[in-house]
Amino acid sequence: AKVGNKTIVGKLKEKEKSRDIYDDAISMGHSAYLLEKKDEDEQFQVKIGNLPPRTEVIIVLSYVTELDYDSSRKLKFVLPVNETEYSHFSEPCCPNNSNISQGLSVFITLNMKSDIIAIESSHSIQVDYPEKDDKEERRKTKANVKLIQENPK
Repeated sequence: AKVGNKTIVGKLKEKEKSRDIYDDAISMGHSAYLLEKKDEDEQFQVKIGNLPPRTEVIIVLSYVTELDYDSSRKLKFVLPVNETEYSHFSEPCCPNNSNISQGLSVFITLNMKSDIIAIESSHSIQVDYPEKDDKEERRKTKANVKLIQENPK
């Protein structure tokens, strides 16, 4: 996470221990950050507590996974996302939520052993294929995909 000008690198810990550390930090008035994978729906949840007013926070999550095949034998990646309500911010801190820039940016890097024939999405995306060295064959085995936000809040 990048909090203001400070970079914070998370550490993987057992789920209950992580929750205890987060709760203890919050109760002592410290800022705290917790990322959990919810077992019931395979979604990640980020908790941010005691954030100083008008502080920008950028959360970066790197996630490596193997892709599954769908019924038509295409590789498939699903990123389950729920929008979060920001209505719990207090008026003095954030009048009309005017200083809150919210959103989700998704960048995907594909490294395949076989050729990439096509990349499709139900959302608008931008696809770039990195330049190849002269020594490399002219094959599409790598791609960078960026989600294009159409209607940010």
